Amino acid sequence: MVLVISDHIDNKLKRLLCHVKEPIAVCGDLGKSLYFIRREAVHIIVFDCSFSGIDPLEFILNVRDLKSRLPVVFIQWSFDRYVTGILIQFKWVYFISHLNRSGLEYLKKILI
Repeated sequence: MVLVISDHIDNKLKRLLCHVKEPIAVCGDLGKSLYFIRREAVHIIVFDCSFSGIDPLEFILNVRDLKSRLPVVFIQWSFDRYVTGILIQFKWVYFISHLNRSGLEYLKKILI
C-alpha cells in the first residue's frame, strides 16, 4: 500500500498515482496515518509538505519507531536546513521540492 499524507492531492500527483499498481490510502492527520502504518501493509509513504497539519520531523520519528526502514518521500519540500539536516540522516527518506516534470519523474522511479 502507498500511503499519501495530504489534505489535497495535486492533479499531477493524481495522474502519477493512477499508474501505481498497489492500493493507495490518503490520510490527513497524524493519528490516522500512524494507524495505517501500524495496521496495514504500507510499503511507502508520500508526505505532502504543503499540508500544514503535521510536523514532518515529529512524523518521521514516529514512523521510525513503528517501521524503521519504511521509505518516506517528502514532496513540496521547503523546510530549513536544520530540519533537512536531521531528516537526511535517514537513508530511506527522499525529498522532492517541486512536482514539476523532473520531480514527478523522480517520484515515479521511487513508486513504480
